Amino acid sequence: PDLYRLSSEPLLYTYAKRKGQINKVPLPIINVPINQTDSVIALKNYLLWRISWNAASNNITIRYDTIFKNLGIDPANRANRKKKSKLYADVEKILDYWQTLGTIKNYKILDSKGRPAKGRNSPIKIAATK
Repeated sequence: PDLYRLSSEPLLYTYAKRKGQINKVPLPIINVPINQTDSVIALKNYLLWRISWNAASNNITIRYDTIFKNLGIDPANRANRKKKSKLYADVEKILDYWQTLGTIKNYKILDSKGRPAKGRNSPIKIAATK
């Protein structure tokens, strides 16, 4: 493989760093104690991005259908039932772990009326820490 040695920091990286657009994530937050498959890594990255992007707000709402879309899962396709089921469990494991670390204050899975959900096809409301 070809290797390149940079003589200075790349211009776009420098600009993003000065504008505060570089997100540094502590290692314990990344090391969620579940099997690190490609889909789990993508899920963690998506959740971290949504939480950090909305850090100014105390409450963040993330819909499962948005998570499916961003992970390339068609929720209407019955062949994806196992993937969806695993994703629901992984979301809860990740958020439970981040809650124990203090990354988020808490989270609730809500129905369309804002009550605790009985089913899994509901939005997630996350209370982010500051």
